[in-house]
Amino acid sequence: MNPAADSCTSSAIAVKIIDTRLAPGAYTDTLVISGTKKETGSEALGSPICTVVSFTVGARARLVVDKSSLAFAADSGGVLPDSARLAVTNAGAGTLRWSMSKTQGWVKLSQDSDTTNIMTVHIWVLSTNLPPGIYVDTLMILADKLETGSSAVSSPLHVPLSYRVYALPKILLSAQELRFVADSGNVLPSVQKFVVSNAGEKTLQWSARKKQSWLDLSRAIGSSNSDTLAVSVNTTSLSAAVYSDTISISSPNAVNSPQQIKVVYRVIINHLPLRFMMVRALKQDTLALTAPPKPLDFSWRASSDADPGDSVRYTLRVTGPGLDTVVGGLKDTTVSLDVMNKLRVGSSYRCWVTATDGWATVSSDTLTIVTSSRVTGVDDEVTVLPNSFDLFQNYPNPFNPSTTVTFSLPYASLVSLRVYNLLGQEVAVLVNEQLGAGMHARVFAAGNLSSGVYLYKLTAGEASTGSAHSFVQTRGMVLTK
Repeated sequence: MNPAADSCTSSAIAVKIIDTRLAPGAYTDTLVISGTKKETGSEALGSPICTVVSFTVGARARLVVDKSSLAFAADSGGVLPDSARLAVTNAGAGTLRWSMSKTQGWVKLSQDSDTTNIMTVHIWVLSTNLPPGIYVDTLMILADKLETGSSAVSSPLHVPLSYRVYALPKILLSAQELRFVADSGNVLPSVQKFVVSNAGEKTLQWSARKKQSWLDLSRAIGSSNSDTLAVSVNTTSLSAAVYSDTISISSPNAVNSPQQIKVVYRVIINHLPLRFMMVRALKQDTLALTAPPKPLDFSWRASSDADPGDSVRYTLRVTGPGLDTVVGGLKDTTVSLDVMNKLRVGSSYRCWVTATDGWATVSSDTLTIVTSSRVTGVDDEVTVLPNSFDLFQNYPNPFNPSTTVTFSLPYASLVSLRVYNLLGQEVAVLVNEQLGAGMHARVFAAGNLSSGVYLYKLTAGEASTGSAHSFVQTRGMVLTK
């Protein structure tokens, strides 16, 4: 109330409500106005006067929507998704006046404002030509009470919107051509397989077609993102000739449909390449592993083919612990490979050669190579002694479950080679004896140990004099399981 007191013959009193945080309802108060005559101090006639002040606090409007988020999905370049509905409701008092806004051009609203207590807004996405991905926007709704202009409870309210544009399925074939060869009327060639996979998104629905009766497919339809088809041929009533067909893989929703595989079927009276043998390159049964490593020479007898125009190509394969090497397309009958550093001590390796004329393949006998139990400095008939102590990095590293540790001794020594974990606890003793001069290797088998970093420590010295060890070196290695 202003003023609270005055001295005048006439005055206006202003009454102001200063707190609107009161709960909704009716509030009253009484103004008591007393007066006296200024000159005498006597009470004025009619004093005091009482006036009742009443004040009503109305309930606020409350903004409510029926969904906390909206999500759309469509195929790239496909049909637009259905619209979504969002109900805007006043859960409070009075009339709700609201407005809705968005930021992205691909979002469309059926209505962006209204003055009503319940309204359903339709939301669309306008394009499927966006690149595949996830797009987002936020609907912001502002509201107030129409009668008073006061902000509605929960205003502003945000509704996140997402739009997933899927990449269309894309046919991916594991082969572009399949080639078969068979002797007319003899054993049929082996079945060949190829994979139909989806390089896009969603599920690939495909169908396979072929024309020729001599070509058979294990299945003609599929609805998976990775299917394997078996292809077989038969020689029934076929004379010696070259036949061809095309396997066509189609999909109604793939971006690259159809995709094709060419099939070539050669029915011949074919002469296989002549069988041949490996040549044993070693003078002894055991291959001595040396440091530094030397190239290994592999040789075999020549094969030949009686069919005019056919040439023979060779493929060498060497396999064993820690090694699986294939060298193909060879014309000569000798090849040198730098693989000794991959061979493990005391292990067996198999090697053989296949010969092909492009249609049929024959294999040589299999040669077995056994490696020495230690790595030495022997190079043919000359002994190479190291001139210093050294502890080499283990190989392989990281390893699982075993690795080889190599070290050099310039003279006969009492040697200790031990393995520790990072807590300093000893987990293995690889060497604890006198060894002669040369290169030495030991295998550390860690099958019962857990993954982690381990340390291996070499100590060595003159064993003959009983002196203290004069060489100490430690290295680290990593076990991964």
